[in-house]
Amino acid sequence: MNYDFILIGLTSGGPKALYSIIEKFDESFNLPIIILQNLPVGFDKIFCEVFAEKAKLPLEIVDKETILENKIYLSKAGLVLSINENKHIIVTNYKYQENCITEFIKNCIKQKFKPIIVCLSGVLTKNDPLDGLKIAKENDIPIVVQKVDDDPNLILRNETSLPEAIIKKNYYTSISKLNDIPQTILNIIEKNEK
Repeated sequence: MNYDFILIGLTSGGPKALYSIIEKFDESFNLPIIILQNLPVGFDKIFCEVFAEKAKLPLEIVDKETILENKIYLSKAGLVLSINENKHIIVTNYKYQENCITEFIKNCIKQKFKPIIVCLSGVLTKNDPLDGLKIAKENDIPIVVQKVDDDPNLILRNETSLPEAIIKKNYYTSISKLNDIPQTILNIIEKNEK
């Protein structure tokens, strides 16, 4: 079975990590990338502007129904997205919701999509994506988590971070240094194709 897309989940503290790797995804990368952000409302505008400057692939901000193609899709902060059987990304809740990543993962499993999930550095919050990652792992979906001591945000190396919680709960299939994450994804794809 081939993978349908890459899902990157961000919480507060994660954008700096994403900025570090997004330039490595170029035209040769042949899977759509969906980025869900569990970030404070208002912060996402600045994030989107900086992100657009760094991305080498076409970028679309998702705030309405859109067809999944080979580009980067960036959700507005806290929007709950789903993906239907026709590979349309749909906004299912315009009200800010802290568990938007978990809800999307549940929908992917329900629709029988096979993503590769990437979790970057970020702050662990009470309504984090751990429940969704647990379900993903139970359904054999690959989960790449950023190595804890490889965080561009020095403070997150010393506090409880999202990657640290994922590793403690064993909700991952690969741990990768930040700059190695694109290659780790390619390795997962190649291994699956054999």
